[in-house]
Amino acid sequence: MTATSVKQLNTSGSHEIPDGLRWLESLVASHRRILLNEPFYEVVSSATSPVDFYWARQLLHHSTEFPGVLALRRDLNKDPKYSDFLTQHVEEEVGHSVMLTEWLKRNNLVPTGEDALAPVATNATVACLSHAYKAAVTGTPSEHIVALNVAVEAASFDFFNQVYPILERLDLADEYWHLHTEADEFHSADGLAMLEEYEEGSPEGQELAKWARESAVFWGGMLNSWVGIDRWPAIPVTA
Repeated sequence: MTATSVKQLNTSGSHEIPDGLRWLESLVASHRRILLNEPFYEVVSSATSPVDFYWARQLLHHSTEFPGVLALRRDLNKDPKYSDFLTQHVEEEVGHSVMLTEWLKRNNLVPTGEDALAPVATNATVACLSHAYKAAVTGTPSEHIVALNVAVEAASFDFFNQVYPILERLDLADEYWHLHTEADEFHSADGLAMLEEYEEGSPEGQELAKWARESAVFWGGMLNSWVGIDRWPAIPVTA
């Protein structure tokens, strides 16, 4: 399977993307195209039964931990401009790990008596989450919004929109999978629309580009690790 097309993110919400950030939108779109051609999607496309989605127990590690990252940056935030956005993102992640756990159990992917999180998180999953925590703690508002919303949520939107049709074909889809085919695009597009405008070649613009690239690389490496492939996406460093 070669999946190179990228769905345009919905920007019909409360914000419009400033013209001065179209370069960043384009950069993230190029990262997304690279990620969609990673081996993970080739492996998943050949799924024929629930057991082929055992990797979703790794997804559960990310789903369980990511809300804590978002809550941390909300609590550290000192700029009222971003308060409502950061709080809303935390609230919208509530309950997702429970929904995924229930799906795993319904499809016999968690043996009776075993904790759903029993499989140790892959090194790449730990690295991806560590990078997210770094963004939450050390990044400026613009930087952590690029890392945790603009880049990661766009990649997540693509992930769910690639996996969901396969689950539907096998009659395995449920509300957990469906809601992520819609919600994550707003997390990304609205985050981008909130940012201050920076020129692409400015020091601030270069920092945003760095965070966007790193987030995409860690995300792609994490997905590949879930299907036993040790590979980091070859996303070029911008000048």
